[in-house]
Amino acid sequence: MVLLTRIFLIGTILAGLVAIWAGLQLKAKRAELQTSLEKQTAETNAAQQRAAAEEQAKQAALTKIQAQTKEIAEVKEAADKVRNDLSSLQGKSAETEKKLQSVQQDLTAKQAEIERYTKALPEGMTIEQVKGKLEELQNERSTLDQEKTVLKDQMAKLDAEKKKLEDQLKRRAEGKMPPGLTGHIMAVNPDWNFVVLDIGADDGVVENAAMIVYRDGKLIGKIKITAVEPSIAIGDILSDWQQETPMEGDTAIF
Repeated sequence: MVLLTRIFLIGTILAGLVAIWAGLQLKAKRAELQTSLEKQTAETNAAQQRAAAEEQAKQAALTKIQAQTKEIAEVKEAADKVRNDLSSLQGKSAETEKKLQSVQQDLTAKQAEIERYTKALPEGMTIEQVKGKLEELQNERSTLDQEKTVLKDQMAKLDAEKKKLEDQLKRRAEGKMPPGLTGHIMAVNPDWNFVVLDIGADDGVVENAAMIVYRDGKLIGKIKITAVEPSIAIGDILSDWQQETPMEGDTAIF
């Protein structure tokens, strides 16, 4: 019995020692794992920081490249503009030189012409005197042109008046007036059997023409023009056509 008790105690002690040893081993292993984890975490953080720094450097480099690219494009555009401006200036310069040569040629020709005219001047007469004489002649010509214009206008008026008189004479001889010519009786003289109309030669009235007299659309009679003034006319009442005695205000129509 005592032996069994001793064996049990020894077994218990051995089990405790094994447990203590295992605990120590686990603690050491856990410490080792903790150290390894902390090391890996530190390495990971360092790697992330390096990656962030590299990304930042990459972005900075990209921004710089973009800025340089834009600057290069602007410089190229400015260079193209300068090149185009230079080409344009060269073209204008050539054109200006050509115009200058043309002007120089014209100037040389004018100088030669002036020398020729100077040699042809009467002795003792200067160019200024010739210019003055030319101005006098031009003024005289202008005056003559104005007089010519006035004469042409007068001739045109005379021709129109002549044509009008010839037309009046022709119509007077034929007893014809403009178709539809209408006037009104201003006065009636029953004793001498004539009427006075409010139209005359200016309206186309001629002697010997006959006009019908109406009142409110009714035939009154007929008159024959015997005398004509610029704005009035006198007409004899034709008895063989008379329906009623003409009155002031009656209408006379050709």
